Amino acid sequence: MLRLPSTKIAVSGLRATIHELPDEILLNISAQFTGLSRNRDLVNLALVSRKWRMAAQEWLLKEPRFNITCIYKYMWELGHRARLLGQVKRLEIWSTSEGRIQYDDNGRAKQQGYQPAQASQEMITAFEFAMKCTEIMRYFALNEAHRRMWSRALSEDVVPALFGILICTLSNLEELRLGHGWLIDFPVFSNMLTREANSFIPRQWMHGFLAGPLDQLYSRLTVLEVPVDMTTLFFFRTSAVFDFRPFQHLREIGITMKALYFNNAMRRYRSLDPRDIFPPTLEILKISEATYNTVTFLKNLCAAKKGGHYPSLRRVEVYYMEILNDRILASAKRYLIQVEELRKSFQTAELELYLYFPKWRLLKTWQVGGTPWQLKEERLLLAAEMQAFHTDLAKLGHRVDAGRLDNLALQYPPFETEWDKDGDVVMA
Repeated sequence: MLRLPSTKIAVSGLRATIHELPDEILLNISAQFTGLSRNRDLVNLALVSRKWRMAAQEWLLKEPRFNITCIYKYMWELGHRARLLGQVKRLEIWSTSEGRIQYDDNGRAKQQGYQPAQASQEMITAFEFAMKCTEIMRYFALNEAHRRMWSRALSEDVVPALFGILICTLSNLEELRLGHGWLIDFPVFSNMLTREANSFIPRQWMHGFLAGPLDQLYSRLTVLEVPVDMTTLFFFRTSAVFDFRPFQHLREIGITMKALYFNNAMRRYRSLDPRDIFPPTLEILKISEATYNTVTFLKNLCAAKKGGHYPSLRRVEVYYMEILNDRILASAKRYLIQVEELRKSFQTAELELYLYFPKWRLLKTWQVGGTPWQLKEERLLLAAEMQAFHTDLAKLGHRVDAGRLDNLALQYPPFETEWDKDGDVVMA
């Protein structure tokens, strides 16, 4: 036990409250809030007092995580704290297609066009904000035609217009995490399409004026997560959708397998070469929505690594959609063979490999409330899967006893396994 100081000065200091601590210490304490509940925790902290509100708000702005519909509110608050602009290095934005699209009787999303949103009255009347946006667009647009389209979009298609402006103002942005999002909400990705992917619907999703903001990302980003939900976007005559090679410093990519192999019934699957998709700076690759075809792509990645194309690549994480257990013997046998093939390929290439098969068959990862790797890191993936399964059952009008589901959870746990670069088991 520590002995209390005997001086009067020290004793009087014991009467100080936490609210009397320097602002720097309050900021350091606020920085300890992490995870998916971080926003809620910081908002609650802001209610404690004026000093705590200052600390909490600063971290909400410096390490933002918000729904794409709140982008104007975020930019408004950040604009009043210009000193923080250079401190924003990580930007996490989420969105969902849930409740925004219609489905047919078979549960398939009905085809619909891109739906632009107009600027709010609050934003239209914010003269100073509009002037600053105009200044940014004039400087970063690649040409006059793009500047005019961008300016028009600021009132007629406000969300992508503001997203482009935000990217340009965050000069030190390094991580762009959009994995828990609906791709159609982020038209900036239409400028990353491969040459083969130029035929798609809806065509209104193409936003050429965002090429200027994208150029800023090419030289800054080290981490990029692509929106997993690709609902209502259809690509023709293509396999790989995106080309990330223009990124100069990209070391970590999170992506859905559908963006690496777009399932087009009119085109037979062909083997993809990762060298045509990823930059040579790649260190970590995370794949969600993995399917049976993923193994071929991963073998090609191992071959590229052994060929010296990805000298810094060290780890791959793969999250499948289908279960792997004895309930479906044919599926289990097929996937177990693949697992062993991958272990050998990754051992030869000296790469770490993590594989995850969910508890429930054909679970869509955008239904679980976050990217699977983020939920795994916070030990929330299984609980999120269970909640999504309950929601699906409720939509179908089924009611399942909670105790029975708990028993099934114990009987059929998710399958996950991990190997280090030497092929030794880390977990199983």
